Amino acid sequence: YQQAIYFTASEDDDAAEEVVDKGIELLEDRKNLDAEGHVLLGSLLSFSIRFSPLSAYGLSKKANKHYQTALKLDPKNLRAYLNLGKSDYYKPKQYGGGKMVEEHLLKALTMPDQTAQYAHAPCWGRDEAYYFLIQYYQREDRTQDAMATAQQASKKYPYHSGIQRLMAGME
Repeated sequence: YQQAIYFTASEDDDAAEEVVDKGIELLEDRKNLDAEGHVLLGSLLSFSIRFSPLSAYGLSKKANKHYQTALKLDPKNLRAYLNLGKSDYYKPKQYGGGKMVEEHLLKALTMPDQTAQYAHAPCWGRDEAYYFLIQYYQREDRTQDAMATAQQASKKYPYHSGIQRLMAGME
């Protein structure tokens, strides 16, 4: 997933698509994925919409099913709520998008960074939840909410370039 982000930022969509497809293949072949595995598979499926926009509906539905499965396995999974929020953020309004963004992202912010009991369990995502929540508030012309959230996020993540960029754009 991180390789795909890197390749996309490097404007190498072919390499990004290749690693996304490989990641999906590897995870779909695994039996008994844990919550984090379902979140990662959902994230890869969502990312793959970039390369197959005509399949967006099916890919989004499949990704959301993995996020829901992750929540059944771990109801406090920050990354599952984050990705449900991101999915709704990107879903066009004419297809019902944008209705659950705030709810999912606010829920993500109430979850612990890590719930798994093993040392290398993922603990990322809170900064990204703030970032998308600020963007959502801006998109919805909720300036006060955007500013309040940006100020809170900026204090917690002073080195997050995206949050700082959003903050600077509001000042």
